[in-house]
Amino acid sequence: MNSPFGAPISPSNTSPTGAHSQPNKERKMASAEQLVLDLSNPDLRENALLELSKVFFFTGPTSDPLVIINSLLKECKSLIRAKLIHQKILILGLAHSVTDLIGAYIACNAPVYAMTLLERLEPSSRSLFWWNAMMRGGVRSGLLHDVLGLYRRMQRLGWRPDHYTFPFVLKACGEISLLRLGASVHAAVCLNGFDENVFVCNAVVTMYGRCGALVDAHKMFEEVCRRGIGDTVSWNSIVAAYSQNGDSKNALRTFERMMEDLSVRPNAFSLVNILPACGSMGLSMWGKEVHGFAVRSGLHEDVFVGNAIVDLYAKCEMMDEANKVFKQMKVKDVVSWNTMVTGYSQVGRFEDAIGLFEKMRMEKIELNVVTWSAVIAGFAQRGLAYEALDVFRQMQGFGSEPNVVTLVSLLSACASAGVLLQGKEKRELFQDLASLLWNSFGTIAALLQEIVSIYPVLSPPNLTPAQSNRVCNALALLQCVASHPDTRMLFLNAHIPLYLYPFLNTTSKSRPFEYLRLTSLGVIGALVKVDETEVISFLLSTEIIPLCLRTMEMGSELSKTVATFIVQKILLDDMGLDYICTTAERFFAVGRVLGNMVGALAEQPSSRLLKHIIRCYLRLSENPRACEALRSCLPDMLRDATFSSCLREDPTTRRWLQQLIHNVTVNRVPGLQPGGAFEHMM
Repeated sequence: MNSPFGAPISPSNTSPTGAHSQPNKERKMASAEQLVLDLSNPDLRENALLELSKVFFFTGPTSDPLVIINSLLKECKSLIRAKLIHQKILILGLAHSVTDLIGAYIACNAPVYAMTLLERLEPSSRSLFWWNAMMRGGVRSGLLHDVLGLYRRMQRLGWRPDHYTFPFVLKACGEISLLRLGASVHAAVCLNGFDENVFVCNAVVTMYGRCGALVDAHKMFEEVCRRGIGDTVSWNSIVAAYSQNGDSKNALRTFERMMEDLSVRPNAFSLVNILPACGSMGLSMWGKEVHGFAVRSGLHEDVFVGNAIVDLYAKCEMMDEANKVFKQMKVKDVVSWNTMVTGYSQVGRFEDAIGLFEKMRMEKIELNVVTWSAVIAGFAQRGLAYEALDVFRQMQGFGSEPNVVTLVSLLSACASAGVLLQGKEKRELFQDLASLLWNSFGTIAALLQEIVSIYPVLSPPNLTPAQSNRVCNALALLQCVASHPDTRMLFLNAHIPLYLYPFLNTTSKSRPFEYLRLTSLGVIGALVKVDETEVISFLLSTEIIPLCLRTMEMGSELSKTVATFIVQKILLDDMGLDYICTTAERFFAVGRVLGNMVGALAEQPSSRLLKHIIRCYLRLSENPRACEALRSCLPDMLRDATFSSCLREDPTTRRWLQQLIHNVTVNRVPGLQPGGAFEHMM
């Protein structure tokens, strides 16, 4: 008979009876005890685990089977093996006394099995350890909502959180920025009597800082100091809160207080928190003082502190100082190299940036997205679009997934070369840009993530200029994909235009929102620019016409022009014309908006906008029912000489207007009586 672990088992070993069963059993007991001891010896551990498994699964009960069970569970890393041990425990009738099985399931990443056992336990301080272990695993794995779910569940089952539980829950609240829930957990901390525990109080300060509630973080920190329980972590938490929220002034002021407090001493985390604040304010002298303290205290040898010092000098544009610190670092990681490459690129020392980049490749330093983005940005700053694209291709070859910074840098490079804005000749040199964007792993996903990230600030309207510029850069790259024949239908079949509709549905007239609507319309305009029925068919299945009509009513002159152009291109397709003229409601919705625009243009003329309006009317007049309705609803300002001066230099539009007037005044559809068109709806 063979063991499930691969070793043969003798029949005599498995028989509880037989001539030598009692001596064998004594030897097994002795060997089991020895095997448990051997587990602590790295050289004997693997063989001891195998032999101990044999004893447990294929012999009768020993004098103390719990010793073997707990030893096997602590070493268990396989869900299948954990289930086998669980089964044996049930057979032995020991399920009530084995809690390490919960830990084995947690270690095997099987929280459902662990939870099933945990819920059967009576609440106790000893068993609470396993709830905390599951929460710790959730925090480490980034499953923050699951951590909060565990917290609610344990309370429903009558378990009382302890001073280990609350920090995990508070960390989850902070990372997800759930301020209201975090405040309620803070209240529970006080109700449960843990407001004197510095470990928990520090977690409260950090939570408020992560949620941007700096006033609450400050109050909690001052309360900790007043009670005299503050430690270095308390000071680090409040300094980090200020620094991470951009309040560099208070971060520096608090750090100065920390330096004056003789009861605490700054550590590596303290310096990593304060140095970015010095760099963001360009306070090189302050940074040098912190650097000096790091050297005197020996903290400069910490790689994270070294990276923060290099970053400080890079942000202060002191690259010679940054390079000196970089060379003195005994231990460097990819962040160290990236900080130098990015710093050189940002101050215009591009040859140095490329030199370090090539050195990283020679020394086989890991190149990540930050490295590639810094080099692409450097080429973009010098207007070297071809080289930027070449580096982007190399990045794809290395399997590195671009982020929005990479793509914006690439867009900047292309714009500087006139690829997106200038003549056809230059665009033809970059015909593969759209395909490169579409086929590059993670690129479109990164662009869509950038778009989705600002949905929460659309209503209520809190969009900042920086947010608007950032997402519009992503939209410009999507416009490139939408306009290329090789990627247009792929773009459409992925329903990517639908991601833009929330932007077109906004009504705020502030500059960030107007810029956002205009750029979004540019993407749709790129789709309809080439006459393809598939594009029109897709757009008609969405809400694009009402969204364009809204922009035509309340947008700027430029966004009105682009929106009217889109409606014009839809009308020029037979399917689009039939769709709008099928019902009176659709026709008069379009006609009303066009009429209002004509009235507005009489006061503030715009020849390019008027051109698209007239073309829309002319196309509508080619439908019999619509033409009949236009006899009575076509604005009089198009019939008289109101726009004569505006159209003086545009013979094409004048010809369109003449044809429109001819259609609605001369031609009458045979068999269509007055009232047989849309008049009954007017």
